[in-house]
Amino acid sequence: GDLMDNLPIMDVSTGRAKLMVPVRSLRVLDAIAPDFGRMAEICTKIGTNGFHVFTFETRHLESITTAQHFAPTAGVNEDLVTGNAAGGLGCYLVRHYQDLTPHQAHYAFEMEQGHNFGREGKVYVDIDQVGDEITSVRVGGTATILFKTSFSLEGGG
Repeated sequence: GDLMDNLPIMDVSTGRAKLMVPVRSLRVLDAIAPDFGRMAEICTKIGTNGFHVFTFETRHLESITTAQHFAPTAGVNEDLVTGNAAGGLGCYLVRHYQDLTPHQAHYAFEMEQGHNFGREGKVYVDIDQVGDEITSVRVGGTATILFKTSFSLEGGG
């Protein structure tokens, strides 16, 4: 009952496959308690790189979605903000989200991620389309520097 029944759960790839999982609300998204071992098993079994769970409920009016991304087979249990998955989600929305005007030449989306860690991020996705074919996907966004460091390597034995 927490999944949206009018959108499919499906693998989408803009280079690395992600399983798009639409849920009904922020409440559902925020309550996710992932079993990373089981997720890794499913990813391996179906040949995907991770689960991109999203909702159309957002914290900011400009955004179209809020998401969490889990990729235990890629060595990242949860990616706080991921452009690769956001690009895939944008393509998914162009194909499956009925509230969009179909067959536009250009789509622009703002997507939210990272709230559950207190590190809010926004991803901007631009998609060009000719007829039914998506011809380009561009991704950009904002980030927070968590730390800076430097090191030097000295010759040795």
